[in-house]
Amino acid sequence: MPPELDVPDAPEFFTPLVRVFKDISETRQSGMGGPLPISYNEIKSYFELTGLDYCWETVRLIKVIDNAYLEAMAALNE
Repeated sequence: MPPELDVPDAPEFFTPLVRVFKDISETRQSGMGGPLPISYNEIKSYFELTGLDYCWETVRLIKVIDNAYLEAMAALNE
């Protein structure tokens, strides 16, 4: 693993959010340049299907994690 990807584990209180991100990320679309961003509709659908409560801050955090993921994937593909 490249050293820049060897990061400490997230704090325990982020575990449920990371789990949600991983669940949604498994259904993401891919394009010619690699994975595409998770859409707001995908996030909304996930919470509607699972019955989990969410708020705008949760959605924003998922998008922030997704942006970091996409940046890391782009760096690996350079």
